[in-house]
Amino acid sequence: MTYEPDSPEAEAEEVLEELWNLAVLTCEQIEAYQPDIVIGLCHRGQIPLRATQALWEETRSEPFPPSMLTNIGREKTTDFNKLYKRLHGGPFIEWVSGPEDAGYYLAWISEHIAWQDELRAQAQAVLGARCKPSRILVIDDFVHEGETWLLALGLLKDTFPHADAILFAGNLDGSLSRLTRLWLASRYPSVYERILAPQEERAGLPALYQIAKVMPGTEDVDPMSLAWRPITADSPLVQQLSDYLPAEALLELPAWAYAFVDSYVRRRARESGSLEVPETVRSQTGRAPYRLTSTHLLFRHIWRHRRITLAEASWIASPSEAASMLWRLKESGFLAARGEDMQIDYYELAHRYGLMLYGPQRLEPGDDIAWATEGRATSILTPFSVEYALSDGSRGGAPVLVPVPDDCGAPVPADVLRVRPDMDEFAAEDVACPRAPRTFAGDNVSAPSDLRAEPETGLRAGYVLDFAGFEKLFYVTGDPNLDFVLQPEISVEEKASRLAHLAVQSVTPETFAERRDGIWYLHQAILSGAQTPLTEPYKQAILRLVGEAQGLLDARERIAARFAPPDTWVEP
Repeated sequence: MTYEPDSPEAEAEEVLEELWNLAVLTCEQIEAYQPDIVIGLCHRGQIPLRATQALWEETRSEPFPPSMLTNIGREKTTDFNKLYKRLHGGPFIEWVSGPEDAGYYLAWISEHIAWQDELRAQAQAVLGARCKPSRILVIDDFVHEGETWLLALGLLKDTFPHADAILFAGNLDGSLSRLTRLWLASRYPSVYERILAPQEERAGLPALYQIAKVMPGTEDVDPMSLAWRPITADSPLVQQLSDYLPAEALLELPAWAYAFVDSYVRRRARESGSLEVPETVRSQTGRAPYRLTSTHLLFRHIWRHRRITLAEASWIASPSEAASMLWRLKESGFLAARGEDMQIDYYELAHRYGLMLYGPQRLEPGDDIAWATEGRATSILTPFSVEYALSDGSRGGAPVLVPVPDDCGAPVPADVLRVRPDMDEFAAEDVACPRAPRTFAGDNVSAPSDLRAEPETGLRAGYVLDFAGFEKLFYVTGDPNLDFVLQPEISVEEKASRLAHLAVQSVTPETFAERRDGIWYLHQAILSGAQTPLTEPYKQAILRLVGEAQGLLDARERIAARFAPPDTWVEP
């Protein structure tokens, strides 16, 4: 595949036109907004800031407002995105995820006190030690998924809570690469031809993008710090690109870019005599400044404090807007109203989803479940009967407890755990039974799914609606595959004997070491309080098969001894 872009000159002209339009609109915004400080975001926001400053100097008599740079970029959100994907199964995109999740993101930003200290110190270096800006304007090149503008404005809200802040951005996606093409083509044509030579899947383009990163002239001091420093010959990025250009050549790029943009803006301002921007550009989405809304801030407060009063909401939004929003959030189940004597004192985040654990899982929920939950809500009996009716491939074919018709089993004790309120229902379902296909229930208790269950285990997540105080209560289920357990014409003794054979056969060196065999499972199920019609007969059948065993654990060890001498057994 051959990459055939527009000529470098044509692409550069497009960038210059976009920069001009952004500079004109930003200067208008500065005049209307009267910011106390203008902040450019490292690293790509520096060129729009420079273009705006150049236009201002050519067309206005008053000085440009105090300005500074700070290093706010998407690299700061790495940890948040890992958390968000674990909670929601997908990436955070502001305009897709909505204000509820944007508020959650803003609450996460508020936890980073070190960023607030850095930002305050950077502003103090420009405005003085007693800086208390009332209006702050942030300039960036482009808004894509919304992480950066929320990060910048959220951090400013935390650092200067009484200030108003807006972010103004252009449509300059890819501008650095497009300008870099012109620089390479005019200064280093052989390198340019090498980078863009015909290659499969545009393999040469990443080199162009890497070289373009040098253009702003700054780099991170640390990815998680707001500090920045000039790029030098010793910078890692410059060293990585030494195969294409020597350091002294690469370090020419920032000065060339700023001079190129500056001269264009100043020349056009002097020659055109007009600062008009086409109406089509003015009306484009994103030309209006970005700002935090009262909805953003209400959700931010809720996620930060996990509760909110009507008075607190009324400080953030108008009283009518606050009351309306809290009512909607209560009706949707997002918030739960708390109070006495028919009076609502406050609202708190509701635990909409729960996990119901029965059998061995009740004793050993596992780290993933512990991470995803916030304590036990209550202990109950399962709203269905269970029995050892499924042969679990992940346990060597051992029988495990699954829901069965009421005349084939019995309800057993279960613990209900609260799922953390920032986890969505699909992630909660995956926690209940990892990698299980998602099923749909038409009534109260989920019916067997037409989808195939997990091939190895045969288990999946089921759920009960509006039970035990939860909107949705998830649990592990599966379609019984030990048909004899459900057949009334087969005696209890015969059923127990067949189960016992499966349990004994499931004990291997691997399952024994990992406690995944059927005898361990039965032992733990009994400890959890699970007593079904087959529990005691099943236990006695195992003891008879092994012979002379003093209990299930002794029987298990006797079986394991057949594989190796006792001193070589490996068990946690």
